[in-house]
Amino acid sequence: MDSDQEAKENTPSRDYANKSIQAAQNARTAKRAISTVKNAEKVAQAAQKVQAVGTFIAATWEFWLIVLVIIVIVALFLVIITTIMGSSNGALPSPQPAPPPAQTPSEVVYCQGREKWSSQAYNDGNIAKTGCVPTSMAMVLSSYGGTIYDPGQIATMFHNNGWDYGPGSGQKGTNPWRITSAWLNSMGFQRAQADVVNSSKSPVYLDTKQLQLIKNYTDAGWLLLAAVDGHNLPTHVNGPHEVVIEDFDPQTNIITVRDPNSPNCRSGKPVSFNVSNIRWYLIIPVKIKSI
Repeated sequence: MDSDQEAKENTPSRDYANKSIQAAQNARTAKRAISTVKNAEKVAQAAQKVQAVGTFIAATWEFWLIVLVIIVIVALFLVIITTIMGSSNGALPSPQPAPPPAQTPSEVVYCQGREKWSSQAYNDGNIAKTGCVPTSMAMVLSSYGGTIYDPGQIATMFHNNGWDYGPGSGQKGTNPWRITSAWLNSMGFQRAQADVVNSSKSPVYLDTKQLQLIKNYTDAGWLLLAAVDGHNLPTHVNGPHEVVIEDFDPQTNIITVRDPNSPNCRSGKPVSFNVSNIRWYLIIPVKIKSI
């Protein structure tokens, strides 16, 4: 009986607890439902935005395609214009090294007489009398900033090589046709492949082509070792004579030479004269070898 009574007394409490539990569960369910509705609304809004973008693109894709094509065309046009302007200004696609400047010979002028070497024995006499070829060669070899040679040193080399006519030969001076390219090469110099003049039997006047060759060689930094008929030279040498050609002016027909027998050699100056009435035996272009 007591138990039945106690059960009856406890029944309202259990009913209240069950109702509380049920209410809590309903509240949670409602909250989840609200959250689901909100999420659905967000998804719907996003879908609307995507749909709007898609609608916009579908409506305007032709316009944007045209804009893209215009941008590409403008870019290509600018590249072409830049290339054309660069070419017209002489621009190179890549920088190129400048060529080395031509080596211009200095003006070394020696006298065959009245110097320390003038009395040195050579041929049937001495350098003062018959040494115009070694003196001229010494001028050439000493003009490019390398080893300095005086006429006495060159005369000794020529004699040792057998290029002077030698005592008792009946001829004076040096035979310039014996000077070899191999010897010049050993001295650090080069001889042109062809002589401007090579006439051993009799001297010749220079024609227009030969004068132009002389101009071309001197402009390019060459000196020309020249055997000339001395009769019409300003120094009036009796017979063949050797000089060094350093310049020619086609406008005035004036040729400039370093004459080892000219009074100008004492002051280290060349001599100039009209080439029209001068005859030549041999003209050899010589230059220091390129480095």
